[in-house]
Amino acid sequence: ASSITYEVFEYSNNDGVDFTSEGRQFLFEPESTILSVFPSFANVDSASHPITVVGKNFANSRELCCKFGVEFRRHAMFISSTMVTCLSPHGKPGTMALAVSNNCCDGTTSSIRFEFRTASVLQSILPSMGPSKGNTMITISTSNTITHVSLLRCKFGERDVAVSALSASLLACRSPALRKHAGVDFTLIHVDNNAIIGNIFEFQYYTEPVLNFLKPSASPTSGSIVVSVIGTSFFAGNIKCKFGSVGSESTGRYISDTLIHCI
Repeated sequence: ASSITYEVFEYSNNDGVDFTSEGRQFLFEPESTILSVFPSFANVDSASHPITVVGKNFANSRELCCKFGVEFRRHAMFISSTMVTCLSPHGKPGTMALAVSNNCCDGTTSSIRFEFRTASVLQSILPSMGPSKGNTMITISTSNTITHVSLLRCKFGERDVAVSALSASLLACRSPALRKHAGVDFTLIHVDNNAIIGNIFEFQYYTEPVLNFLKPSASPTSGSIVVSVIGTSFFAGNIKCKFGSVGSESTGRYISDTLIHCI
């Protein structure tokens, strides 16, 4: 049927000569169709991972469910006639057909591939620290191609910010401000249900260093010289020194929380 229709159902026990007259209604409705799913995979070791299915002709019924292959059925939460959410089951590495059934019984000709992976989504973040004033550009390396970036957010502790795509497997976001010097959990989340996507990394906020003066404050244009940088809130880390807005960078050496040596 191309639209929702109700038909009266009756039963005959003598080859159609006599029928019951109960007037039970039976509903004919359009078959549900899947257009996309996000995320399109789940880790094999993390069942009950929320996924969002986009399509059409989804029904707001108690029997609405997601069907993973022929083995797994999971109750689906109706969002609209074009969107439902459900939880992924445990699975073995590989792919299976994902379909949405309005009565969790009938099959459907519309399905989409869903993958169970052993690899985690997030591989690394760089840098893994930044000043407490925020606005540090964080580059996120992923092990798989990321689609539907608009459904993702970067989460720093209790705060989340927008994420953008630099390439198919490289994302970026800017750290929000934090009033204290502390480490927070960093991960990617799904905007619809705050589900964590992949590993959790630590992002360290630090008090921004203050430069008081340089000693010496001048040197010949040729040759190299060690410059002592005197200030506050220095700490050991991947220290870089730069002379000029477009000058070359050099590695700095941490001496104390008030002294750095640069060449």
